[in-house]
Amino acid sequence: RLFYSYSFGLGGGVYSQLGYYFSTSFLFLFISAAVRFLQLIQLTGEADALFWVQASVFISIAKQSFIIFTAACVFRYFV
Repeated sequence: RLFYSYSFGLGGGVYSQLGYYFSTSFLFLFISAAVRFLQLIQLTGEADALFWVQASVFISIAKQSFIIFTAACVFRYFV
């Protein structure tokens, strides 16, 4: 336990798990492409690390809200 804690899982670290999540999230890839497009036509400035942290929080909140709304509609349909 001095060098490795099994509470982190059997492989990979925090950065590899976050990298996997953001590389497979289609919504995040779409937002990244949209930001890159806006940068190419010079409507936005350079996107630094703080920008992506704030964007990922907003994206996560919007995605979770959509999931909760969809689940509520499905549960209402079942009842």
